[in-house]
Amino acid sequence: MVVTDIPGARMLVKESGFGSIAKAHNPTSLARAIVNVVTHKNITSLFTKKRYNFYVLMVYSSLINSILRSEVDPAFAKRARFILEHIVKNKPARVLEVGCGRGFYIKSVSMFDFPREIVGIDVNAHYLEAAKRLNKDNKRVLLKKGSIYKLPFKDGYFDAVICSEVLEHLDNDLAGARELHRVLKKGGIALFSVPHQQYPFLWDPLNKFLSLFKTHVPKHIWWLAGIWADHERLYTVTSFQDVLKAAGFAPMRVKKNCALVLAFFLIFYSMA
Repeated sequence: MVVTDIPGARMLVKESGFGSIAKAHNPTSLARAIVNVVTHKNITSLFTKKRYNFYVLMVYSSLINSILRSEVDPAFAKRARFILEHIVKNKPARVLEVGCGRGFYIKSVSMFDFPREIVGIDVNAHYLEAAKRLNKDNKRVLLKKGSIYKLPFKDGYFDAVICSEVLEHLDNDLAGARELHRVLKKGGIALFSVPHQQYPFLWDPLNKFLSLFKTHVPKHIWWLAGIWADHERLYTVTSFQDVLKAAGFAPMRVKKNCALVLAFFLIFYSMA
């Protein structure tokens, strides 16, 4: 059973020994409560494995929808859906996000019941404080300041790695990718997203025009640099696959993500 957090609800769950509490008028809390119920052993025994997996996938899809419902940037929502759907598909026990920023993916992944350990690394202390506030009191979440070039984890520690909009900022993207490969277990998944070199004209007309002359606005002029703001490089499918292969990854899927004219990204789904 799934009940909202109203008078008598907690007693009902306590007395029956089965169920989950959802906060009233909170779609995300309701979705998580449904996940907790449908993954309970008393429920799993009622269905064939195939049908049960189908129902669970529907529940997780609803949870992802609730996470992204208020997202106003369609390009971000599209790549976030891709990343979260692959996390659900693979159900990793240990998840690392490098460049976790203010904690969106950390918070999102923590809404799933299967990860036992969720780690976020970032070099920006201010962003980490925001991420800690967002993930307050979540014992499965660990947030640390650190560098992608030297991760404080043993080889093959994580089942999944998320690295979204990070590598293009690095002086040495190959070194960063190699360190991610080191901490990812054999057969684990790595989910990357990076900006595409062939972005739509309306996304950044100035730099698109300048690209005809093989130049762009300097990255440090952030208010004018557009897609090049704080970026060392943009990628093509080939150039990024070359980086992944050199780092030890075996690329499995490339997805071009273009939502309206707001952004154009390459997303790589790779296995160690």
